Parts: sequence; C-alpha cells; structure tokens
Amino acid sequence: MLTNLTSIKFSNCNGQKPKIQFLEYMLGKSEALKTVTITWENLCIEKEMNLCRHLLKVPRASLFCENHFLENHSLHLL
Repeated sequence: MLTNLTSIKFSNCNGQKPKIQFLEYMLGKSEALKTVTITWENLCIEKEMNLCRHLLKVPRASLFCENHFLENHSLHLL
C-alpha cells in the first residue's frame, strides 16, 4: 500500500492502456489519496467521457479521493 501519497497530477494522458493501468493501480493502492487530477491529451469528447466513467468505477483504497478531469487546450502550431 502507498500510505503517504495524497495527490496525483497526471498530464497529457492519451488513454493508452498502460497509462490507464497505472492510474488504476495508484487508485487501488493509495490509502491517503485526496486528489487525482488528469489532463487529457487531444482526445475526442466521447473517448474522454468513456475513460472518465471507467476511472470513476475503479476500486480505490482511499475513501476521500476527489477526481478532476481536465482537457488540454494547448495550441499546436504547424
């Protein structure tokens, strides 16, 4: 168990399976977790919503963890 981790900020998440599995592991093992902030990287809204729903259903070690899902609004110049 991860007993001291209280916050996770995961930037530029593109929904790849290994990254989602990492988040699932952290949610399931972090007893003291209070906030998780995930910033999505260039995903369509449907995929973002599906991933948010999935992560909200993941069993977690902390009873008091809040989840924050953000979009990445950075501009890409050619």
